[in-house]
Amino acid sequence: MMATPLGQHNATLPVHFFKIILNTNVERITLEYSCMEFLQKIPNTFAKQYGDCLSDPVCLRPPDLKEFKVHWTRRENGDVWLEKGWKEFVENYSLKNGHFVVFKYEGASMIDVLILDRSALEIDYSSDYYVEEMSSDESDKILEENPRERQSGRHMIVKRNPKYHKLDSAGGVQSRQGKKLKKNRKHRQEAQITCLNMPKTLKAQQLTRKFESENPFFTLIIKKSQLEENAKKWVPRFLDIESNKKSVMLEYGTRIWCVQMIRVRGKNYDLFSSGWSVFAKESKLQDGDICIFELTDPSSPLLEVTKVWPI
Repeated sequence: MMATPLGQHNATLPVHFFKIILNTNVERITLEYSCMEFLQKIPNTFAKQYGDCLSDPVCLRPPDLKEFKVHWTRRENGDVWLEKGWKEFVENYSLKNGHFVVFKYEGASMIDVLILDRSALEIDYSSDYYVEEMSSDESDKILEENPRERQSGRHMIVKRNPKYHKLDSAGGVQSRQGKKLKKNRKHRQEAQITCLNMPKTLKAQQLTRKFESENPFFTLIIKKSQLEENAKKWVPRFLDIESNKKSVMLEYGTRIWCVQMIRVRGKNYDLFSSGWSVFAKESKLQDGDICIFELTDPSSPLLEVTKVWPI
C-alpha cells in the first residue's frame, strides 16, 4: 500500500497514542488464512484520522534505534490491526500483560515507541532481553559517526581471582577447585556489587545471584538470531577504552577466542562484532543458553565464559 500525502488531513503532528498490553493481545490467534500471529489493535480515532497515511508496512522504532517492520490490516468494520511483524516486536522486548507502549507518529512510515513496564518505569533497552543485533551496515555507520573518544579514566583495576565461583550441575555454588561454598548473606551482598547487569527473567536472575565473584561480570541470554553467521551481540559496558574498537579475549573451556568490541557512543553498552559468531559456533552455544561473562583480566582484556543454563 502506498502512503497518501499527509497534507490531505488537517492534522497536527506529531501525534501520540498508547496501548496497554493485555493477555488477549499477546496470545496466539488463528487468522483467516491459518497463520499463527500476535495481534494489536490501533485506536479507532487514530486509524480514522491517519490510517490512509500509514505506509504498509509501518516501521516501529524504540529508543535503541532498532527498527521493526510491522504490517497492518484494515478489517471490514474499519478496525486497523498490527499483524505480521508485531510478534517479533513483542518477543524482542519481552512484552507482558500490563506493559505500556507509547506510540509517537510523525507521518509516513515511521512510528517512535517508548515501553514502560508494569511498575510504570521505562524499560532498560540496553538489557540483553531488550536489545537485538544491528546489521553490518548499521555497525559500520556507528564507527563512521563515532569520533575517537579520549576518556580521562584508566582501565578499571580488578585483581584476578583464581578462586572464582560458578554453578555446579546441582545448582549449587562451586569453586574452581570443586569445593562447595557456604552462601552467607554478607558474602552474597559483596559478590553482587560486581554484577554489571541484572537479567529480566526470573530464571536468569536466580542464576546470576548464585554466581559469586570478586571480578566484574554480566549475564547474557543467547538468542537464535545471535547464532547466525556475521551476527553481533550487545553487552553491558564493562571496560573503559580510548578508541572505537578493542579486541577482547573470550575463554570458554580450554580455548580462547578473539572478538572485536565496538564502542557505542552515548550508550551504556557496547557491541561484540567480528569473531562473535565464530565463538558462538565453536563453543556450541544454543538458543536459550544463559552465560556469565567474567572479567578475570582487564589488561588483556580476558572474559571467562561460564554457561550456567542448561548445564
